[in-house]
Amino acid sequence: STAAYLPVFGRTGAAVFMLFVRAQRWLKALLLAGTALAVHELSHAIAIKNFGGRTARVSVYPFGAVMTPEMPKDGAAWTVALAGPLGSFTLAAVLTLPESFGIHSVWTEELFHTSLAIGLLNLVPAFPLDGGRLFRALLVKTVRERAAKTVLLIFTSLAACGLIGAGIYL
Repeated sequence: STAAYLPVFGRTGAAVFMLFVRAQRWLKALLLAGTALAVHELSHAIAIKNFGGRTARVSVYPFGAVMTPEMPKDGAAWTVALAGPLGSFTLAAVLTLPESFGIHSVWTEELFHTSLAIGLLNLVPAFPLDGGRLFRALLVKTVRERAAKTVLLIFTSLAACGLIGAGIYL
């Protein structure tokens, strides 16, 4: 009898539908994060190129990306490190424009929040984030290299514990 198969098909169909919905959410999250990260890393690459350097490698990980620059000047480190967060904040600012004209898009709003979060997260004074690179550059100007590395390691450890704690709490 076909009636015996309907409940099984119904549960299977519901499971497949839920997997499809979850896959769509993951795809959307990947597109949003990928776009925001691309703008962030491209901002670094533009700053590097403006100082006559080049990008040696870009590594993409599940939770971010790391660019390995070849810099010609020491003074460029500040500008290059700031370029990523500034690019993220600029993207976030540009994404507010449609809203000011009464145009609302969930995608635009979510990309705004994603880009803002990436920019803010990258200002945390923990290595290898941009804030860690800025903090290290500041420390090297005030203390010896070895002491700067030790202080940065402590700040990185504290920031990691704080971020893990925030993730557990939220």
